[in-house]
Amino acid sequence: MAKRSVVIAIGIERSGKLPRLPGATRGAKDFAAWAMENAYEVALFTDEGGKEVTFDAIRSKVEEFVDALDVGRLILFFAGHGCASAAETMWLLSKYDRRSDEVVGVEASERHARRCGIDQVSFISDACRNSVPGQPFFTPRSLFQRQQRIATPAQWDHFEAADIDGAAQEVAKPATETEPAEHYGVFTSCLMEALKGNVSAAFARPRGEGPCVTSASLATFLEKAVAYETDLLAGARPQRVDANSGWREPNDVYVSFPKGHIILSTSPLDRKERGFEIHHFRLDAPSERGSLESWTPPRPKSRKSVASDRIRRLRERSNGRLRRRRAKFAAAEGRASFETHVGVTVIGSSIARVATRPEYWRFSDGGADQIAVRTEVPATLLLETAEGDFVAVLVVPGFVATLVVEKGAAASLSYAPSVNGGFARACDLYRETITPAVHRLTAEMEAKRTPDANAVIALLDALRAAGVVDPGAGVLTAHALEQAGRIAEIRELAQFFAATPDEYGRGPIGTPFDVAYLADSEAAAVGAFPLLTKGWAYLEPDDSRVSRIVLEARRGLKPSLWTTFDAAAGAMLAAEIDEGRLA
Repeated sequence: MAKRSVVIAIGIERSGKLPRLPGATRGAKDFAAWAMENAYEVALFTDEGGKEVTFDAIRSKVEEFVDALDVGRLILFFAGHGCASAAETMWLLSKYDRRSDEVVGVEASERHARRCGIDQVSFISDACRNSVPGQPFFTPRSLFQRQQRIATPAQWDHFEAADIDGAAQEVAKPATETEPAEHYGVFTSCLMEALKGNVSAAFARPRGEGPCVTSASLATFLEKAVAYETDLLAGARPQRVDANSGWREPNDVYVSFPKGHIILSTSPLDRKERGFEIHHFRLDAPSERGSLESWTPPRPKSRKSVASDRIRRLRERSNGRLRRRRAKFAAAEGRASFETHVGVTVIGSSIARVATRPEYWRFSDGGADQIAVRTEVPATLLLETAEGDFVAVLVVPGFVATLVVEKGAAASLSYAPSVNGGFARACDLYRETITPAVHRLTAEMEAKRTPDANAVIALLDALRAAGVVDPGAGVLTAHALEQAGRIAEIRELAQFFAATPDEYGRGPIGTPFDVAYLADSEAAAVGAFPLLTKGWAYLEPDDSRVSRIVLEARRGLKPSLWTTFDAAAGAMLAAEIDEGRLA
């Protein structure tokens, strides 16, 4: 029996006392109409007529689809107000300002959606990802329940209208004598143009008689089109789409069109350097697949050429920054060993205080603070920087860590086997392969880029070849695999940690909290909270693996790749670590 394809479309014009977004309800209704025309079952939630859109109503519909066990594809579309903290992205529902839990936690929802048993899931959001008043006190919730049954991980698509700290822009078209005023989100407008087949730049290579829009072709189109269209707006900055295309052939098609589908596009992405070409499938094409014919109208306006050049320069600048960050992390070399075989080199700041249970001592060497630790088991260090913030580091016997601090926050955390320790046999492979891959992955994740899944698997293979795995590479790899929807590989990574003996051969090396949590493992983990900031988005209040004090500390997270707390949250956790209540 064929499985159902379903859509949940949400459009909220009024969220609390934030500015109205008239284009949000229109966007949700347009998406729902498109879905119904393409044989999707649709559940539409809008606040038209003063209705309230509630978390429980949406979650109830999600549970209905998941529990039916006959849904093969689920698309969630949201248009409205959103925000983002250091750890997570949130959708703000109608009464979020009166009930702090009327907030959707996007990352947690995506994580559980990948495990819900539905074959394909897509999250499409036209919402801002900057900050709003009262944000630290929100209690975001997942629209999907944590699944107890083991399911094949879903193929996962993700299209966010804006990057972290970015705004999703809505345009108002003034009223005329014959037409009323019109509002629309730029992202949703580009999305609907692609899904309705009005722009050839969104098409993949033809697979049948007519063109089609696939997961990958839609991602590529939106990344270019939204940046271009927003750059044309007066006073606006190009809007960068956050896209992840995870649906795989042959089931990666969002919509296909018959032979003879006519495209009369004036999209800038259909234009070539000299003039532009508009393509369409001929109605009277003699071949089975049809043929393309072109029409070349006048050159585009200079303003649009300038916009294209500016976007290209911004892209080149972003790539250049990525290369510079990789080079900076590679140049930040810590000590090759400590007398104790375990310790931390801190580059970029001095350390005012160390909270940990094992014996340690501090000294300066090579212009950097050094912390040598005497321990036979993994331990958490909470380091107070000169700026007053607190950075978390997990130390493991046999490994030395290098921590790069910028403005009080942890920018990079990398590990290498101590040359005088039990893992020294892996030093060459770390230096030549693993450490450069970790620096590349760090720079990509810091820039909010989706890591290449093949490169991440290659890093995992290198760790296996080394026969040992450090917490930094393990945590980065686990989060990159989670982002790619590679759940099976996360579980393999957790098993690798569990099977790797420690430096002394007395037991397993210890599985970092992030890896154990993402692998859905009930086995004991080392560390009491995530090392990577984005891992905090997945923590749930009813999870026995997470203490109440850790959940409270989430409010004090600073914007950084690696977990960094402000002074209040850091001091609170430091006291818990010093007293032995947190490992």
